Amino acid sequence: MSRVVTFAAQDSWAVAPDGWVAVVRAAPYRVEWFPPSGPAIVGTAIAHQPIPVTERDKQAVRREFAAMMASAAPSATVNGKQVRPPSVEPEFAPTKPAATGRVILIDKRGQLWVERNQGAGATTALFDVIDRTGAVVDRVALPASLRVVGFDRNAIYATRTDENDVVHLQRFAFP
Repeated sequence: MSRVVTFAAQDSWAVAPDGWVAVVRAAPYRVEWFPPSGPAIVGTAIAHQPIPVTERDKQAVRREFAAMMASAAPSATVNGKQVRPPSVEPEFAPTKPAATGRVILIDKRGQLWVERNQGAGATTALFDVIDRTGAVVDRVALPASLRVVGFDRNAIYATRTDENDVVHLQRFAFP
């Protein structure tokens, strides 16, 4: 049986409407761009300080997992009874990678937005905005309660879920 290591470094990717593919490498943290034709463009390593996984991070993951398991339907029937698998303690990496892997989007300017990892309880979500040479050209901070979902020529679109689980779509002007 294999186990997922929470906060393990892993590569992620995004595709632009014009066919370019951006691959965010976890180690070293950098971006490689693959145009529809021609050679790849490999960006230089992007500096970051490793963030230790704390007990607060672990508790947040355990809470999310417990909530997910509580709302999930039983996954097996044994002797006519619905049962859930036993809860297993997650395995954690000692440090978080630079990027979360959750938000990897390409905006209308062709720039990649990569959400950065932070410590548990952070009040903002930080994004590296990376051009097609692999260079960080901007860093954007948004409230941590928002999830970036898309872009148009002039705006960032994000969702926020309120205390009643109602999802609100919000629009912000580009910085």
